[in-house]
Amino acid sequence: MVSTALAFATISCDKEKENPITEEITVPDDDEDQDIPDAEEIQDTSSVEPEKPIIYVLRERDSKYEFTNYGRAWLSRTKAGTIITSPLGCSYCMKEYPYDSPVNIGFPVMDIDKFIENHPERVTEKYLRKEVSDILAFANFESYGKKIHSAKITNGDDAIFINQIKKEAEEDFVSRFHIYDDVRDHVFGEVIDRCLLKTVEMKDPYKGQEDIYLDYATDLFLSQLYYCSPAIMVEECGSYIITKYTIGSRAVIQFMGNPAGSKRSAAKNEQNMETSIRSAIKYGPVGFTLGNGKDDFCFEKFTSIQATSMIYSFCYSFNNVFLPYDLYDLNQHYSADMSRFSDKDDEPVIAFPERSLLPLTYLIEESNLKEIYKEYYRTGKTGVKSLKEPCVTVEVRDNQVRSILESRYGDCLFTFRTATVPSEYINDYVQEEGKRLAAMVPYLKIICRQYGQKSDDKFGCTFEEIPGMVISSDKDFTLLDNVSKYVDAKTGKTYILTESSEGKVAYTLFKDYIIEDYCLTDFIEQIPTSDAITLESIRKDYTLIAL
Repeated sequence: MVSTALAFATISCDKEKENPITEEITVPDDDEDQDIPDAEEIQDTSSVEPEKPIIYVLRERDSKYEFTNYGRAWLSRTKAGTIITSPLGCSYCMKEYPYDSPVNIGFPVMDIDKFIENHPERVTEKYLRKEVSDILAFANFESYGKKIHSAKITNGDDAIFINQIKKEAEEDFVSRFHIYDDVRDHVFGEVIDRCLLKTVEMKDPYKGQEDIYLDYATDLFLSQLYYCSPAIMVEECGSYIITKYTIGSRAVIQFMGNPAGSKRSAAKNEQNMETSIRSAIKYGPVGFTLGNGKDDFCFEKFTSIQATSMIYSFCYSFNNVFLPYDLYDLNQHYSADMSRFSDKDDEPVIAFPERSLLPLTYLIEESNLKEIYKEYYRTGKTGVKSLKEPCVTVEVRDNQVRSILESRYGDCLFTFRTATVPSEYINDYVQEEGKRLAAMVPYLKIICRQYGQKSDDKFGCTFEEIPGMVISSDKDFTLLDNVSKYVDAKTGKTYILTESSEGKVAYTLFKDYIIEDYCLTDFIEQIPTSDAITLESIRKDYTLIAL
């Protein structure tokens, strides 16, 4: 694969710089340099820590190219004044229990008005005007997340979704029931009664048309995507596209029980809680009644069961929130009246039906960035907690050395050279390789990342004088062919188009900040613009890589 490193080779440095190895820098602990802690990482009690390298700076970044300090500050700059006209095409960002609260609607990631104008047949509305009720019992919040996930609300891998639901639900139950001991000592339940007015749906992409949404990504979404790390993007902006939602009214009733008698399995406790809830709810012609005196089954299985409720909109006659109350003493009627629905269809979102949340990857065209997010969906974790300064790295593991170009996401864009070097000559090799790379790649910082025990041996040898050194791969940068560029006037994204015997690769840079990050301003100005190409053909014929 051809890399932008090849492009760097065509630019000459303004001045030569010395390449001394400066002060040693120890990589900080993970919890010192992360924006978002993963729940699973916090709970990991493993005593095995990952090996931490020592980093040497071989050449500092050229001061005329300032690296952008990305972070949460960019969110307020780019999202200020955002107006949401419809949940359709917005991001889904889990901020509040329950998962289908309207608070979890993020910001417009698609220009939905333009999409409907061009594809009116792909958006439908269906009036329902019916009442449905769902009962869940769960012994822990991991179980709750998996049961919500089983409803197939998302369209893809769901580890992010499960983790977020688990976190927000646990915080809400702990707060409402004033739980100060271990949540694992309790069993929980939930009843959601919904009066459904209307469902609005954007149909899933047809097979072979998975790229249909790319042209409708909003500038706001692209700014968040390229200026925020995946960790910040998911936490603050959302991880899914809302493609279907239902409006209406909703009553949410929560339960917490304390099991009686000997310890039972989680599955048995959940079964007992569900049976107790069903015995406490009596459905009538209109609405339902919660609480019906002390039930023998409940009394036998639980020392106590408490309940509390929340009402959304005005379809229910009972329209307030009550504090946790003993279920045995309750006698509360919930009257669902369909005639109370507004004729203006301005009821809040109260449900995300099956396949209503589409992964953000449908709006991402670059293969490397897609893979980062797909891994995040699969595992619920990401190694990209913050955007890094792109640099050239000489990486040393034992006597194996490779020189690579690293992106802002920390992935390897290009391998310059790999070599096997006798351990006592590692320092000499690193010094010589730093000089070679400095002549080849101007402006960017060059570092050495060394794993394992560092040797102080230094003999002042050149490459030719290092005995037993074996270079296993070495790229010839003079083989760069047919470099051109395409600038998308709509998004401001620049595509550097390269061709080689290994194929066609297009490197994308979103606006000037990222171009500056890679010190490519002068180079891009020199590249000829390709007039005989379209964005559609680039997506079809090239492998796209986000810089």
